[in-house]
Formats: sequence, C-alpha cells, structure tokens
Amino acid sequence: METVLRTAALCLMGCMLVQLLKKDVPALQLLLTVGIVLVMALPAAKAMQSLLPLLEDLSVLAGMGKEHIRIVLKCGAMAVVVRLGGDICRDAGQSALASLMEITGAVAAMIVTLPLFRAVLETILGL
Repeated sequence: METVLRTAALCLMGCMLVQLLKKDVPALQLLLTVGIVLVMALPAAKAMQSLLPLLEDLSVLAGMGKEHIRIVLKCGAMAVVVRLGGDICRDAGQSALASLMEITGAVAAMIVTLPLFRAVLETILGL
C-alpha cells in the first residue's frame, strides 16, 4: 500500500511538472513523461519479485511446472509494457503507433501462451 501511495504521489507531481513545462518547453514534455514512467516503474518491478516465491508455491500446489508460471508472468509484463507504451504514444499524439503497439502485444501474448494452451489441451484429452 505504501508503494502505491508513494507512486501515485510522485506521478501526480510529475504530471504537474509536465503541465508546467508544456507551455514553455513543449518538446521536453514527452521526454520528461518517459523518464518519469521509467523511474516510477522500478518500485513496481521490485514488488513483482516478492510475488515469485508465492507463485512458485501455488504452481506446486496446482501441479503445474514453473514454466507455466513464467508464461503467465511474461504475459502480465507484456500487458504492462504495452499499456504504458501505448499511453505514452497517445500522449504524444501518435495513436497509430499506440494501436500498432497494442496489436504487437496481443500477437506476442498469443505466441507466448501457446505452450500453456497445449498443456491445457493435453490435460483435457488425458481425461
């Protein structure tokens, strides 16, 4: 909870700073936004690391291999990257690039999850 509140406060301050600079130095707006996003994403990435042992325990309880948990984590990470990247592109007025990023993310997620779908199908056919 503390990380979320700290991140929210710093992001709001970053928004205010970007808005203040928008009038005087509009070219700096996108650069500052990207910098803030990168810096503020670090605490979230560190928080994700604390979930790994729990997810591994859950995979053992469910009888799944660690590779299946990795697939789920990869998809989650891709979703976050695509969402942030798409929003940054939209903020810069590049909606076509944002859409392309979202399409690429969806295709990548489908490719990454194919082994998981195969495992589910094998389990169903084995019943």
